[in-house]
Amino acid sequence: MKRAVRWSTLGLVLLALGALGLSAGMRAAQPQGTRALLGPTNVSRTVRSGVTPRVRDLRPTPLKSSERDQQLVKGGEVREIRNRRLPKSEDDEQALARAISGDAALQQVQPTLNIPSPLLSFEGLSNDDDVDQFGFGVLPPDTVGDVGPNHYVQAINIVYRVFDKNGEPLVGPFKMSQLFQDIGGECATRDDGDPIVLYDHLADRWLLTQLAAAAPISRQCVAISQTGDPTGAYFAYEFQMPNEKFNDYPKFGVWPDGYYMTDNQFTAAFEGGGAFAFDRARMLRGDPDASFIYFDLEELDPTIGGMLPSDLDGSPPPDGTPNYFVYFTATEFGDESDALRIFEFHADFDDPEASTFTERPDSPLAVADFDPLSPPGGDAIEQPPPADIETESLDAISDRLMHRLVYRNTGDRESLVVNHTVNVGTGTTIETHQAGVRYYELQRLLSDGLFDVHEQATFAPDEDNRWMGSAATDHQGNLAVGYSVSSVETFPSIRYAGRLASDPPGGLTQGETELQGGSFVQRDTRSRWGDYSSLNVDPVDECTFWYTNQYYAVDNPDSLAEWQTRVGAFKFAECTPAERGTLAGTVTDCTNAGNIAGAVVQVGAYSRVTGDEGQYSMDLPPGTYTLAVTPPAGYEVPPTEEVIVEANGTMTANVCVTGVPLIELTDATLVGEGCAPENEAVDPGEFVIFDITLRNTGFASTTNLEGTLLANATVKQPSEPRAYGAIPPGGEATQRYTWRANGLCGESYLLQVLAQDGSTSFGTFERSDTLGAVTEHAFTNDTAIELPPDPPAAGPATPYPSTIEVTGITEPVSKISVTLHGLEHTFPSDVDLLLVGPEGQSVILLSDVGGADDISGVEITFDDEAPTPVPTPIVGGTFQPTNIDVDDAFPGPAPPEPYGAELSVFKIPDPNGTWSLYALDDVETDTGTIAGGWTLTVSTLSCTVQCGSVQPKLRVDATLRRASSTAVMAEILVNNAGNGVAQAAEVTSVTLASETGSPLPQRLGDILPGQTATVHVAFDPSPPAGERVQLRVEGMSVDGPFEASLRRVVP
Repeated sequence: MKRAVRWSTLGLVLLALGALGLSAGMRAAQPQGTRALLGPTNVSRTVRSGVTPRVRDLRPTPLKSSERDQQLVKGGEVREIRNRRLPKSEDDEQALARAISGDAALQQVQPTLNIPSPLLSFEGLSNDDDVDQFGFGVLPPDTVGDVGPNHYVQAINIVYRVFDKNGEPLVGPFKMSQLFQDIGGECATRDDGDPIVLYDHLADRWLLTQLAAAAPISRQCVAISQTGDPTGAYFAYEFQMPNEKFNDYPKFGVWPDGYYMTDNQFTAAFEGGGAFAFDRARMLRGDPDASFIYFDLEELDPTIGGMLPSDLDGSPPPDGTPNYFVYFTATEFGDESDALRIFEFHADFDDPEASTFTERPDSPLAVADFDPLSPPGGDAIEQPPPADIETESLDAISDRLMHRLVYRNTGDRESLVVNHTVNVGTGTTIETHQAGVRYYELQRLLSDGLFDVHEQATFAPDEDNRWMGSAATDHQGNLAVGYSVSSVETFPSIRYAGRLASDPPGGLTQGETELQGGSFVQRDTRSRWGDYSSLNVDPVDECTFWYTNQYYAVDNPDSLAEWQTRVGAFKFAECTPAERGTLAGTVTDCTNAGNIAGAVVQVGAYSRVTGDEGQYSMDLPPGTYTLAVTPPAGYEVPPTEEVIVEANGTMTANVCVTGVPLIELTDATLVGEGCAPENEAVDPGEFVIFDITLRNTGFASTTNLEGTLLANATVKQPSEPRAYGAIPPGGEATQRYTWRANGLCGESYLLQVLAQDGSTSFGTFERSDTLGAVTEHAFTNDTAIELPPDPPAAGPATPYPSTIEVTGITEPVSKISVTLHGLEHTFPSDVDLLLVGPEGQSVILLSDVGGADDISGVEITFDDEAPTPVPTPIVGGTFQPTNIDVDDAFPGPAPPEPYGAELSVFKIPDPNGTWSLYALDDVETDTGTIAGGWTLTVSTLSCTVQCGSVQPKLRVDATLRRASSTAVMAEILVNNAGNGVAQAAEVTSVTLASETGSPLPQRLGDILPGQTATVHVAFDPSPPAGERVQLRVEGMSVDGPFEASLRRVVP
């Protein structure tokens, strides 16, 4: 998406500050050819992540006609995903006066047509799909897609769909935001476009992404499929951008060590390019700690924009190869030459500060002269009547490289293929401008390391305009370019052209053919077209090209932008499938031969995850590889092994893995309190007793597991380590700990338990809670809330509002939750709910959630601490307040906007008074009710202010018995009669008359209030039987010494 005020191709920044000036605060461009090295500007983690439902289980949420914005639909208007121009060119008047520099690689003659016809062609998404999902159309489509072994996934602004490779839709269309709904946040509520779809053939995964234009800091929303099935579940990530620069026109590339991205950064003006590397390894396994490394290229050169990262096709690059980033320079933009600047992004996720962004020594790489200028105002590409040439021509977007920058490794060399739109006309008026597609293939021998221009040309064989291209090569080096074509005599259509690797240089010598002819024009006056298209190569044969772009077929009187998209495939007959061999196997448990699911099998740069049966399979280029298996937690990583994959053969590599213990803390329960009266909570200063349970979730037994409660700022005087011993797989054990709480009422305390088995550490486990007792006060209004009947089925409910009186609460609020009893509706997305507190605070509980599926009898609770937002379709349970459409307004007597999003706004000192629930049905036709009314639960916090003197008080008793003719055994009983724990108690000395007992000292451990600890001490020889003598006992604990003198008769 390119958002904000339209700039002409010629740059309003320069208009504002003079033809030769720079924008405010903008540094001068770095001279071309200067070696550039930049350190990372920012390293950031994802702000939200989670697992999506399976896409095939999602339900589209089309809007009814009554919900659609009639001003946008019937009025012929559409929402514009607006274009932010790069400030590379001069002002309008200078552009009109400038002499055209000419094109030194122009292919003006249409060659003999040998280009292959489409193998198949099918209809993709259209603006009607946007209207169905959102109630309005969108302009432009930003058509994109990619192909995998069994699927084609297409996305447009602002929906996506999965097809099989015969063109049959399998799911959708869906809003892009629907994929992120379960993680909440901006990605779950915003659809701001600029989608990208990529198939990661190294891992057999899919990447789907779009941006979220949140203010003041926008987001990049990225979803990675969990398997090679794009209709399955995804790992969803919301990444917050590193600054307040808007991430316009993001483009992605797949690489072995990361997912790389570029963007054009804007605030009020252009603020340079951005370069990102996302941690692919963590994202593939769903790790919530996934991060990105960011370089602000404005620090390197403020003129860099329209840059692309390289996207891998075919065999991976040599180990350690950085990702290549490229953009073009042009003398018409004030640059020194027409050239490609090439940079290397080395990302180091283990040591992000060691990452670098470096200009290559062969950069800038000179290319044949071209002219990127187009007419001012965006009207550049003519259409046939009835389109008005002056106001309804189309945007050429000639200020940047076009999606994708394709990388290939052919063994002895590597190549980069890319294209952009140029002007092959005689001027920069609509009448004198003509758009052509300029493509490049750069190559470098891996031995000498320098890129050169292996092939280049500008394809413009007749009077038609060709633009919005996407270029790629198959594995044999045959090159194809897909693009849009239009003129005053040609309706906007989709074509492609190509050349064989053996053809003479300098042109698409196989000619062109039509993928989809157009039969109407775009009547919208905003000129938007594109903003990109996508040509991809099938990973199965490495020969078949798949292309998607937009066109117009029919005139819809109700719309000025009734665009459609088409998907097609073709291949050169000369291309034979790439050689592949299959590596397959099963990962099992070495002990019981059970199948291991979820193991990551890494073979060079390729990886797969074992399925439920422990099996994996991958097709690889022939060669020798190192196979490494990373099993799920609870298993030991096995040694690597060498495997040889032969062409057209199958290599079987089975691996067994050995189980190891894996410990987790499953429970920490308060079982004793030192303060009176007991309130079932930990209070400040209180000595408490906890039972802590450790569970072995691994696949081998522990030997001598020990747990240590660590002292910290909130945990004082923890008891000694506890022995858990041998815990079998799946088993658990519980030990008792004591400690003194430190902190203020309402603050959190943190329990930290270190678990070790001999020299093996399982880490430190943490549990936290709040100091003080939480009391829940529930208030219910069981009167049904009736949403409007049909008709009119729109407007406020009855009653409006439904109220609850809260009384008798003397403590401040710690949490508010709301439960609806018996929610039913025939179109749940119509229901809006607003909670208003006694002091006027307000929160939207539910709005525009649930889709079209009927619900009935749903019991649903809204709680900030719930793990997820309300799902679609709505089911019973506890969820976060969820508002998909932020532009909601409730009629009076409800308060006006703005409304809060979290129930934490109700953490107020005095919750007593009237609480109001406003229910609204915002669309006609459907109806519903909250049959059982609602419950407001007010949670309050209190602490025992005076714990008194919390101290142990040890009392000693003893009995004597004859052990032998010469020996007496003393049983020493130490009882804790105090209200505090006697920690680390031990008996240090026991005498009977003049005889000293043994063994000594003896540990008693921690003695809880009311409990008794016992030790046995022997006296041999003993005093004579029948004598009444003194028994003296001495000992120590953390709180000090204890002693007792007892008179006993020797037995």
